[in-house]
Amino acid sequence: MNGGTTETIQNVNNPEERPICAYRRRMSTHTDKQQQDEQQNIAMVAEALAVRHADKPADTVASVVDDAYRRFDGQPIRDFVPLLVERRAQEQLGGLATSLPTSLDD
Repeated sequence: MNGGTTETIQNVNNPEERPICAYRRRMSTHTDKQQQDEQQNIAMVAEALAVRHADKPADTVASVVDDAYRRFDGQPIRDFVPLLVERRAQEQLGGLATSLPTSLDD
């Protein structure tokens, strides 16, 4: 080993001189991307519900979706938030959240 290599290893091992961990940067970028995707999905939910409930003012639909979305603030698991928001908003707007078959054979 030459002196430069040893210094580099020592510097990396010194917490005061360690560069920001690339893993943390990737995780932060990944989290930002997830948040953007979630917000984009919520916007799509609002648009779809506005079309389904054209008899209601668009502001009302947007407000119902926003209220439903806020209920999930601070929840750590975010995978199904858009689906849950859609269902909750759909119920608030006066429709069934999901289509139920008339029988189990359907």
